[in-house]
Amino acid sequence: MLSIKILVVEDEQETAQFMCEYLQDCNFTVDYAETITDALFLIRKNNYDILLLDLHLSDSTGFELLRKVKSTHRIPTIVVSGEQETTVKIHAFKLGADDYVVKPVDMEELVARIWVLLGKPTRIDLASGQPLFQTKLDKILYKDKILDLTKTERDILLILIENKNITVSRESITNALNNITSHRSLDYHIKNLRKKLSQVEEKGATLLRTEYGVGYKLQY
Repeated sequence: MLSIKILVVEDEQETAQFMCEYLQDCNFTVDYAETITDALFLIRKNNYDILLLDLHLSDSTGFELLRKVKSTHRIPTIVVSGEQETTVKIHAFKLGADDYVVKPVDMEELVARIWVLLGKPTRIDLASGQPLFQTKLDKILYKDKILDLTKTERDILLILIENKNITVSRESITNALNNITSHRSLDYHIKNLRKKLSQVEEKGATLLRTEYGVGYKLQY
């Protein structure tokens, strides 16, 4: 299967890093640009399937990039912005935006919107009567498949399973697990756990959801 290529245009580095890492964990190929100049260079060089565009950039506005891109390319574009005004959204759509997502970004929703633009299914088929996750001895199974987890990853997943569909704060997780001493350490284990779940979950689905700045949620 060909990799889906995404260009993230965002001048706020922390937000860009968060978005890029999440999308990469979802098996997308991701490039990143901080400016219109860099974005146009990458667009001329590569064939992107999706453009994620912030409206406030250091060298101009996202509107200007949107205008230039849509005049020469047919890249499906999602504006990702903190601007909530209806007039701003309408202007973006008039310039050719295909979708508009307001910050702070719900990455699970953003990924679902990406799949919709690509014409791909997003639903997780849970028609089976079996529980999605099961525990047997010291193993966790997903749809009868044993997950190859470290002890720390297993402990984190158990906490999330017990609180499914509820956001669990990073503090709650680190306080519950003696071997995790910092948020950086937790983020490392979450990243690895998300990769392992992505290997077994349905295409287009993201079970492990990040609530930016708050914590994590297992949604199914």
